[in-house]
Amino acid sequence: MFGGKCSICGYHTYVGALDFHHTNPKNKEFALSVKGLCYSWDSIVAEAKKCILVCKNCHAEIEAGLKRI
Repeated sequence: MFGGKCSICGYHTYVGALDFHHTNPKNKEFALSVKGLCYSWDSIVAEAKKCILVCKNCHAEIEAGLKRI
């Protein structure tokens, strides 16, 4: 549904190494990385659509200001 790979570097080896990064933090209603989410599937998909899929390395570099989306 979201491409199955990092939208920045293309990493796709292990799905557990991919994160959802909210492109606009002001629109974030809840974190998708939290285990045990208690939201409806429709709510989770709607939240994910506010994000891009990135690997953990690219996500860390985005958060540190080293990479731009």
